[in-house]
Parts: sequence; C-alpha cells; structure tokens
Amino acid sequence: MRSLLKINKITNSIHPILTMKYLLSIALSVLIAVNALSTAQIPEKINDNGIEKILTKYLLELDSVSFSLLKERIPKQMTSTALWRNYIGHWKIKNDSLFLDSVLVMDTACDTFRFVPAKIDDIYSSRRTPSGYFADWVTDSLRIVSGDMIKYVHMGWNSEWKTEEFITVEGGVIKKRVQYNNRVVNPVKNDNSTFKKLIDSLNLGYVPGAITLSLKYTGFDENGTPTGYKVEIMRSSGDTAVDNKAVRAMSDLKVLQSILPVYYIQGQYKSPERTFKIPKSPETR
Repeated sequence: MRSLLKINKITNSIHPILTMKYLLSIALSVLIAVNALSTAQIPEKINDNGIEKILTKYLLELDSVSFSLLKERIPKQMTSTALWRNYIGHWKIKNDSLFLDSVLVMDTACDTFRFVPAKIDDIYSSRRTPSGYFADWVTDSLRIVSGDMIKYVHMGWNSEWKTEEFITVEGGVIKKRVQYNNRVVNPVKNDNSTFKKLIDSLNLGYVPGAITLSLKYTGFDENGTPTGYKVEIMRSSGDTAVDNKAVRAMSDLKVLQSILPVYYIQGQYKSPERTFKIPKSPETR
C-alpha cells in the first residue's frame, strides 16, 4: 500500500508534459499496489495539508454532470480486479478546503501497464484554483486512513489502518474531524505450521473425519482481555465423542488467543469470528 502513496503528484495545469521515466515510475507504483491488494480495491490518494494519506470514498461520482463527461475519458476495459472503477483520483486538503488534484487512467495506447493523467481541466475549469479544483460538489463524510495496515479485509476498502479519520465536508469545506488511533491488541500467526502444532498439542487421538469449528469471543474487559467465548461444531467428524473432545480442547482461552486476534478499532475491542479446521487422521496400514 505504501507504494500507492508514492505515486507522484500530477496536476494537468502544472505538468502538461510528462517524461517517459516519470510515467513509468507511476505505472510501477500502481502495479505494485494492484498486486499487494489483490481484489481489495485500490483506494483514492489524498494529500492532507502536506501529508500523504488514503481516501476510501468515491467523490467524482457525486457530481453526476461532470462525471458523465469524465466517464467518456475513462477506459471501458477493466484495468484490474483491484480497480473496478478504472481510475485513481488524487485529492488534496489545504487548510480547511477539499480539492481535486488529478485523475489517473490506464494508458490504452501502450501495451504495458501504465497510468497517465486524464484531461480534466476543461471539465472542472470553473472550479480551478491555485490549489487545484475546488470540490464544492462534495457534501459527505470522508474516511481517510494512514499509517500501517493492521487488519486486511479481502473486499472493497474495508481493511483497517493504524490511523483512521472521519472528516465531515460541506460544499467542499471541512467542518469536522474525528480521529481514531487503532492497534492490534493480540496478534496471531496465520500460518499452517502454527496451526499444525496447535492441533497436535490438542491430543485428540484418532479423528475419523475432518472437523470444522466456529470460534468467537463474546466480550472483552476494559483492557481487551476476552471475558467470554463460544466454540461450536459446524462440521462433524461423524463421531459425537470426538466432536465433544475437540470442543473441550478448543474451549481454552490460551488456545483461542493463539488463533483469534484482537483489535482496538474506533474505540472498541473487536475480534473476527473464525472457522478452524481439524483434519481427518491419516489411515494406518
């Protein structure tokens, strides 16, 4: 994600001609971001009073008249499953105002993966200022994130970040900011070797069929320590006694803490519900 933030600032009025080296650097940064995010969507970029951050909101579409003109300049062919909208907007907050800086689109005249600035000055000329195009059409709540990603979510812009801000905008003017400092309270390792060691330590004996369990915390104290949890069978091994033994083995706080992460997000302790699979024991000859 940091690679996305390294995309150089482009404005149509300031940079009418871009060198090949400059464009290649943009393309490389975006390509890295596409690979890193997979089908989670590449977000918009925003410079917040000189600090590069990430904007998780569609704003261009809020002005339907201007966007209908801009849409004709956005390639129809899908750039990537990580970029369904086929563009990346660059925005700017200066003092207490919001501006559109530029819009990057795929270069259809090039066989390589390369992004170039779309022509937008004629569309937004009435809003042109020395700071960019004043986004007076935006009256909405913006979610802006920065810092490290602490929780990846494989969908849209739902991943969680260390710093999360909600900014109220009215007619392009910033009216209110609320900031949250998120963190990981209980990190866990999600790798096969860790889970295999855990399963071996449960001493379940012979498991006649694969077991799938549902694991979740039901509450937390003021320090983020779980105060309750729930372990349920989703798929049976075919043997009730073995299933019950697995539930008892997993109903241990230390065991659960090695599987279920805990996050402090927006002032609340949270943990995702997870499924945990215990494989069938290998057949002995």
